[in-house]
This record gives sequence, structure tokens and C-alpha cells, in this order.
Amino acid sequence: MIMDMYNLIEKQPDGLFFSPGDTVTLKQELSNKPRMIVKTIDRISGADDKPKLVGVTCVWFNTLQELQTARFSTKDLQHYGEQPNR
Repeated sequence: MIMDMYNLIEKQPDGLFFSPGDTVTLKQELSNKPRMIVKTIDRISGADDKPKLVGVTCVWFNTLQELQTARFSTKDLQHYGEQPNR
């Protein structure tokens, strides 16, 4: 089972470890930081026609129960429940 998960992670393009549907949060220590769902992995075509990562679009509800959407750098996100690297 663990080896299967390792193989799935290893096959992700560009070393990206997030997929649509993943539950993520911000790495930074903030009060009321949201638990978010990855909506899309955003890429654009570069000059050499290779897709370049732009960011990860996430959705969540704020404290007023309003749906929020924003794009984040992969460097700012971690899987929910994961300890930040220090």
C-alpha cells in the first residue's frame, strides 16, 4: 500500500504533490487559517511549448460561510494535517 502511494507521488509532473480534491492549508502560522480544497492545478504554455506551473487554485468557506477562491504558490501550501518543514 505504501509503495503504491509512493509510485503515485513519484509520477506527478514537475514534482507537484497536489491534485484536485486534496485538502490543504497554508504553511504559515496564522490564526483562523482555512482548510481548503484544491480545485485546479494551473499551468500556461511557455516559450518552448512546455507547460509551466502558475499555481494551485483552492476553494474554501470563510467565517461568514462565503465561498472563497484564490490561487496559491505550491510553496505556500501543505496537505492538511501535515507538519510544516522547519
